Amino acid sequence: MRYTILTLLFFTFFVQQSLGQDTLLRKKLAIKIAPLALLDIDNTFQLAVEHRLKGNRWTLSEEFGYGTGAANFWGNTFDNSNSRFRENFRVKIEARKYKQAFTGRYVAYELLYKQINDRADRSVGRECESGMCNYYEMLNYPINKYVIGISAKIGYQIRIRNELKKNTNFVFDFYVGGGLRRVMINHQDPSESASSNDYIDYRYGLFSNSGLGYADRNYNIPQISLGIKLGYIIL
Repeated sequence: MRYTILTLLFFTFFVQQSLGQDTLLRKKLAIKIAPLALLDIDNTFQLAVEHRLKGNRWTLSEEFGYGTGAANFWGNTFDNSNSRFRENFRVKIEARKYKQAFTGRYVAYELLYKQINDRADRSVGRECESGMCNYYEMLNYPINKYVIGISAKIGYQIRIRNELKKNTNFVFDFYVGGGLRRVMINHQDPSESASSNDYIDYRYGLFSNSGLGYADRNYNIPQISLGIKLGYIIL
């Protein structure tokens, strides 16, 4: 919960800083959504604000997303992705440099923070001295997954034209890129204090337990970015 509050405060600070800049009144600002994030295994509805910095070629984007297991498109395809306890948070801060002002080709540098909160059920065999357990106990406990990432991207942003072939305020944004992620999974599992005569089934895999696994893990993983955004220029 502490990480969730810090994330929200972090995002709010950046939005307030963006909206409070004097130069913003004379520069462009766009509100965007990322529709493909709804189809992610860790589904979120993403809302972003992109605005110019000083000059015509650099912009800064602050993005926040939230999703629940109940709204997961994949259902039970990846174990318990649609768990009713599951909450997904995703925050991105991105700096872009356009070839032209606010449109055309660009390069971008992005920081990512993602947090997943869920609960899990685990069957623990008790008093298994002779190989057979005397009884099994079902445990329910919270799981938290934290992801920090950094990436570089290239993309193209265009103004959408109307039937008269004139530019509208709507924009279409496409990008690809790559980087590195640090993943930290914390199982607040009461069975960690189990005795040597108890049996716990630990299974591993990239999508085990909807990406949360069955034990604490910390690891690095390559990050591949591919997506689109739809937006509207309001200033």
